[in-house]
Amino acid sequence: MIVTLIEANGSQRQIQLARERMRIGRSRDNEIFVPDPALSRFHAQLVADPEGWKVVDRGSKNGTFLNDRRLTRQSD
Repeated sequence: MIVTLIEANGSQRQIQLARERMRIGRSRDNEIFVPDPALSRFHAQLVADPEGWKVVDRGSKNGTFLNDRRLTRQSD
C-alpha cells in the first residue's frame, strides 16, 4: 500500500507501507521520518491487521490526530 504524507509546509511525499508496523516520528530511527518539532521522536505507528491499517499513538506528548479526532489507544 502507498500513502501520501502531507507535511505542515504543504510538501507531499509517497510512502510505501512495506512492513506490518511502520513507526512515525522526528527520529531518523523511524521507518517514516518527519522532521517536525511538534512530533515526538517516536510519535505514532501504522499497524496492519486483518481489517486494514490502523494508526496507533505511541504516548506522544502532543497526541496523535486522525481526521481531526484525537486517538486514545496507545501501543505496547
